[in-house]
Amino acid sequence: MPNKILIVDDETDICDVLDIVLKEEGFQTSILTSGKPVYSSVLEDTPDLIIMDIRLGDMDGRDICRKIKESREIAKTPIILISASDNMSDKLDGPGAPDDFVAKPFDIEMLVQTVNRHLA
Repeated sequence: MPNKILIVDDETDICDVLDIVLKEEGFQTSILTSGKPVYSSVLEDTPDLIIMDIRLGDMDGRDICRKIKESREIAKTPIILISASDNMSDKLDGPGAPDDFVAKPFDIEMLVQTVNRHLA
């Protein structure tokens, strides 16, 4: 059974590119373009990994990440945050931190390698 990846970004073009690339790599994907339903969606059907933008139109991806990482049921779900404006690579330690960070614009091969590393 393929690994399930949740893509969260308010830019539909980014979602479409990630969806195509990850499906070509054999992953099952689902997409959310708003931050509000993420937590309940993850509780309902926990993905194997989440790729989420920091700057969502309605919420901050870091807040959603923190909430997920503080939840006993879903805390171990790997989260990769992506953003064009924030460099979080130096903030990957500590409570509520994401498992990884990839800066936009991202290299597709590097992103796929990062995904595979967290699913290994």
